[in-house]
Amino acid sequence: MKQFKRDHPTPPVWATSILRMFCSAYLLNELEDDLNQLFQERVRSVGIRRARWRYIHDVFSLMRPLLLRAKSNNYPNPSHTYMIHNYIKVAFRNLAKNSTYSAINIFGLSIGMTTAILIGLWVWDELSYNKYHRHYDRIARVMQHQTYNGVTNTTIATPLPMRMALQSDHGSDFTYIASSSWTRDYILAFGNKKISRKGNCVEPDFPLMMSLKMLRGTAASFANPTSALLSESVAKALFGDVDPLNKIIRIDNSKHFKVVGVYEDL
Repeated sequence: MKQFKRDHPTPPVWATSILRMFCSAYLLNELEDDLNQLFQERVRSVGIRRARWRYIHDVFSLMRPLLLRAKSNNYPNPSHTYMIHNYIKVAFRNLAKNSTYSAINIFGLSIGMTTAILIGLWVWDELSYNKYHRHYDRIARVMQHQTYNGVTNTTIATPLPMRMALQSDHGSDFTYIASSSWTRDYILAFGNKKISRKGNCVEPDFPLMMSLKMLRGTAASFANPTSALLSESVAKALFGDVDPLNKIIRIDNSKHFKVVGVYEDL
C-alpha cells in the first residue's frame, strides 16, 4: 500500500505536550500558535528535520521559572483600575493616530451634549416654574384679548377696574385677588445709602397668594398702602446687620414707605 505524506508537517507531539504541561492556560494558545508558525517557516527554509530540533529547543528554552510559577488553569482577573488604565491608554493612542477624525467627532459630540443639556434645563425650568408656591396649581394670571384693526393680541395688561369686577361678580370663585404693577427698577434709600433693585407695587393679598415665607414681620401688616416688604437679600444690602422692621425708606427719592416685613428670597 502506498503511504501518503502529509501536506503540512507537524512539530513533535511530545514536545507540544510538554509545552502544554508547564505553560499557563492564558499563555498557551499564543505561544503554541507562534511556535507552530515559526516551525512552518523553518521547514521551508532549513528542512523538517532541523525545524523539529529547533522546535524542541524552543520548547525547553521557554521552561523558565517565571512561566513555571505563572502556571495556572484560570485566566487572570485584572482589577478594574488596571483595565480602565489600559482603556484610557488605547483611547489616547487612537485619538493621536486619527487626530482630524477625532477632532470632528469630539466637536460634534460636544455640540450634541451642549444642545441636550440646554434642552433639558429648559424643560426642567418649564416643569418646575412657580412650583415653590404652596397652591401653584390654583394660581392663575388674568389675561385679556385686545383687537385693533381686526388683529387680536393677548396681553397680561388688564384695566384697573378688572379687580373690582372679579371681586363683585366672581368673588366666590377666588380666595385672593391681587393686582400688580409692571416690574421695574427702583432706587431704594435709607439714610445716605442707596441701591437699585427691581420691584413691584402690589395689593395686600399678594404676599398671601404667593406663599411668601416671612423671616421678619407678618404679611398681615402689608395692608397699609405705605408699607413695604423686602426680600432677604435686599434688606441685607440696604440695612446690613440692622433690623429693618419699622424703618422708613425712600423710593425714587419721592415716596416714603415703612418696612413691615422681610421674606425669604425666592
